Amino acid sequence: MNSRFLMLVSVLGLFAFSSALVSCGPKAFVKGGYDDVNRENLLNDEWSETDMQKTVAELVGRR
Repeated sequence: MNSRFLMLVSVLGLFAFSSALVSCGPKAFVKGGYDDVNRENLLNDEWSETDMQKTVAELVGRR
């Protein structure tokens, strides 16, 4: 029983150590650009970003 407990603790410790080691690795960031927020974005016939922007502008009172 004692050896099983020791094996379990060893495996859990190794898992925790390897998880911590992997999380400290390099992070991948990609350079990209933002879309033009003033351009209409009509990708399909459903509710779109442009619809949302126009609705909010009308609710706020800017036209």
